[in-house]
Amino acid sequence: MKRYRQRRSADEREERDLAIELRTLGQRGLAEQLAQKKGELDVARRDLERVEADAKAWKLLLTTLQDAEREAKETFLGPVRERLRPYLRMIFPKTELRLNEDDLEIVSLHRGGFEEPFATLSIGAREQVAVLTRAG
Repeated sequence: MKRYRQRRSADEREERDLAIELRTLGQRGLAEQLAQKKGELDVARRDLERVEADAKAWKLLLTTLQDAEREAKETFLGPVRERLRPYLRMIFPKTELRLNEDDLEIVSLHRGGFEEPFATLSIGAREQVAVLTRAG
């Protein structure tokens, strides 16, 4: 019986020691996993910062190009509008002509605080404006 108790006590100590060792190993494994995940998080944050910086640069480029395009169109269309303005106002007083910036089609007339689409003008008014824009 004494030998049995000794054996049982030794087995319990070994079990306790193994449990402690397993917990210790498990905690080391968790610490290593935590360190690895922190490293991955740092890499992901740097990637995010880089992507955000790239996005800002692309947005700035787009805005700059759009501004340059608008300025170039105005540089081109401004003189056309100015040349047509006196003739247009002879027929339609206090009227501004709006042209499509892409294909220079007549979009509308702005008069009396209202925008009148070109398609809704009478046939005669459309012909007069069309002749003016061709002659200008």
